[in-house]
Amino acid sequence: MEIDYKLHGLEQFHLKMYDDFLYDPLSIPDLIDFFEKAETDGIELQAISSYRGFEQQLTIWNNKATGNRTLLDSQSNPLEFSTLTEKEIVDAILRWSALPGFSRHHWGTDFDVIDAKVLKDNPEYEVQLIPSEYEQNGIFQNLGTWLEENLPSSPFFRPYSKDLGGVAPEAWHLSHKASSYVYEQKLSFEYFNTVISSDFYNTLHLIQIVRENAEIIFEKYVDNISR
Repeated sequence: MEIDYKLHGLEQFHLKMYDDFLYDPLSIPDLIDFFEKAETDGIELQAISSYRGFEQQLTIWNNKATGNRTLLDSQSNPLEFSTLTEKEIVDAILRWSALPGFSRHHWGTDFDVIDAKVLKDNPEYEVQLIPSEYEQNGIFQNLGTWLEENLPSSPFFRPYSKDLGGVAPEAWHLSHKASSYVYEQKLSFEYFNTVISSDFYNTLHLIQIVRENAEIIFEKYVDNISR
């Protein structure tokens, strides 16, 4: 089965730059309109992450898999790395960070947003991208409410809007419906299994655990989104 390198953050020549980030070209006109709508409503919508390549996601994964970056439980509380089994480490990583090669951020269709105007009033605040920031009394409460009200009629959606037992809810993570659908249609378990068996996964820590649990990981963390 042939591997589509664009799907896994291994090629980016097809993407276009907009506002300091790479995006799928199909999404850019809708991005412009959506950001302008937010500005009209008093929200200074700002993307703080969009396209991420395979190597960048691999670094995130390996740092977490070796205890060099904090793992969180489902309530965003730090976990004690030394007490976890290898399978528990993999599950903890996947709860908040995608498997390299299967992050939606590889497509240029997904991006993370904040309200930059709020940060101007709170210059010392360090964004964490955790659910409480977008909930009642959170620093981005107004943005969270605005997204709830405006996403249904927009060209965007939140793939992790609900806790479906896989990736934790991410109120900040938006996806362009039309362009992301193109990539989603290429995913299947057979294809997933082919990709993670390839040589460019040889430097991924705990890859054997991933391969041994491939079907569960695909169903729970890759294909399991709020559509």
